[in-house]
Amino acid sequence: MNYWLFLLYTTISIAIFNSVGIALSFTKKYNAISKYLFILSIVSQLILIVYIWSLKNTAPLQTIAETRIWYSFFISVVGLFIYFKYKIKWMNIFTTLMCLMFNIIVLVKDNTITTPTPPILHSIWFIPHVSLYMVSYAILGCAAILSIMNIFKENNKRENICNQLLLIGTICFSIGMILGSIWAYSAWSSFWSWDIKESIALITWLVYLISIHLSFTQKKSKWVSVLSIIGFILLQICWWGIKYLPVYSQSNHIY
Repeated sequence: MNYWLFLLYTTISIAIFNSVGIALSFTKKYNAISKYLFILSIVSQLILIVYIWSLKNTAPLQTIAETRIWYSFFISVVGLFIYFKYKIKWMNIFTTLMCLMFNIIVLVKDNTITTPTPPILHSIWFIPHVSLYMVSYAILGCAAILSIMNIFKENNKRENICNQLLLIGTICFSIGMILGSIWAYSAWSSFWSWDIKESIALITWLVYLISIHLSFTQKKSKWVSVLSIIGFILLQICWWGIKYLPVYSQSNHIY
């Protein structure tokens, strides 16, 4: 089957499973069924990733389109985790919309999947480096939506959850940066080259570190939420926005 059709069927499955699951999650009688529908949605995304992996014979983490598919998968997992652990039902609405949005973008615009993999990506550091970044983007994306809500209306439970997500997401981001530096040294004999992507990643990391520091030292500070939102905007620039910058053509991260 053509991967585009596979992606289309997966996107339709996600829309059906999640929309029905969200509706049932707000009922008492069928609440338990909703969890299985969310899990089926995530399984369908995992099958899509495995299918694309089989087409490429390598991890589909090279192009922006491929990372969007991974992001859709991870943000669905994070949304379900938040639903299970914190009982925040509306988070599944946000993660479903994000998941569908990125899948639709891949369907109609950025559907480069089977690009030949350059030799530099045949590294043991490639998969953990990029996948950890995608995990952190998903976690910090959920933290950002909670931060937006905290700015307009303070809520202790929501603030605590946001702070926990910021900490976990930043840890994942930090490990991803460290692995990237090790990979850079093995490839270019330098841990850091001040490449545009690396520079924006460093700024983003510092913003999140400040937000975490404030979450521990200044309770109920709206600056934590503001920095969380700024950090997520910077993440988008670091992820796909840099290709629109004039200096992107000089980046070491063009594959």
